[in-house]
Amino acid sequence: MLLQQKLYFLIRSIFWGSSYLFIKISLVSYQASDIAFIRIALGFVFVVFCFGKPVAVSKKTHLNLFLIAILWFSIPSYFYSKSLETLDSSLVGLINGTTPIIIAVISIIFFKETVNKKIFMYLLLGFIGITIINLSIKFENLHSSEGFLYATSAALGYSISVNLTKPLISKIGSASVLFYTLGYATVINFILFAMNIKRLEIEILPSISLLLLGLICTGLAYYLYYELLNQIGIVKSTLIVYLIPVFSILLGVLILNESVSLTETLGICVVLFSSYLIMTEKNLDKK
Repeated sequence: MLLQQKLYFLIRSIFWGSSYLFIKISLVSYQASDIAFIRIALGFVFVVFCFGKPVAVSKKTHLNLFLIAILWFSIPSYFYSKSLETLDSSLVGLINGTTPIIIAVISIIFFKETVNKKIFMYLLLGFIGITIINLSIKFENLHSSEGFLYATSAALGYSISVNLTKPLISKIGSASVLFYTLGYATVINFILFAMNIKRLEIEILPSISLLLLGLICTGLAYYLYYELLNQIGIVKSTLIVYLIPVFSILLGVLILNESVSLTETLGICVVLFSSYLIMTEKNLDKK
């Protein structure tokens, strides 16, 4: 992996790891539907300002982009915000760590992607780590089962849409894909926002958090991820998800005084070890 790609990995991991913290802080003043709409709209503004007009696409491509907008942006942005109403930001970040193994399975079964035996074993090791983490959630956070369902559904939406997005990025470019998907998602989430609109009690810190969530953790972070997705492929690019819980936990503990159990710590260590093995595996494209 090139130095630039490693830098993209690190930057995007920090941005997405901090997004759960920003959502948690934003919930002080905003509803889940408010956060979902505003963050996506701000991300769209970032893309328009930085990259301008996208390339023209066919009606069929528009339909695919619309589907991605729903699965990758509209549903997850709302569901993750809802999950953080009852779950700690660190736990939501850890649940999101299930996406690499789900993405790999979907790629193999439905999109006929090839993953060599070593990579598959490393992914299984990562899944064991995620299982350990989820056991902790199951027994220690039964009151948060609804939040757990929201976060898991959002992760599944990501997993499906990644496989749909890669071919489109290769065809029309990262900026154009992001322009259309964020544009569609802005319209979709505005409807949800309008249906649940209430008088907002604007506070400085939640508003700053929401601003950073939209511009940095949505607009910039997704662009960097799309570039990685196109350069190094689906399986390896999604391993960045394994790094997100590290920053999510660290920020949750340091800033929100959240607690992390020994079981969760053990699980994340296993996940990170699996991530390291995959990132250092050179023969990713061989069976």
